[in-house]
Amino acid sequence: MEDNLHRLTGKTGILKVLPFSLQQVLAMFVTNMVPIFLIGGAANPELSAGEIMMLIQNAMFAAGIANILF
Repeated sequence: MEDNLHRLTGKTGILKVLPFSLQQVLAMFVTNMVPIFLIGGAANPELSAGEIMMLIQNAMFAAGIANILF
């Protein structure tokens, strides 16, 4: 019974949760960055490196606000 991820109390140890939370953070980061890199790569002559960096910063800021609100 102790081998289960979730016990009957619904509490999980920090050592078991830490890899899953790290995986979640990395997955959210990648899925937030890929559209910006695709748009920035497609519009490379029209957008400067500073404008692409601003898009990345705005996307990360909006994801942070959405995460806080959720």
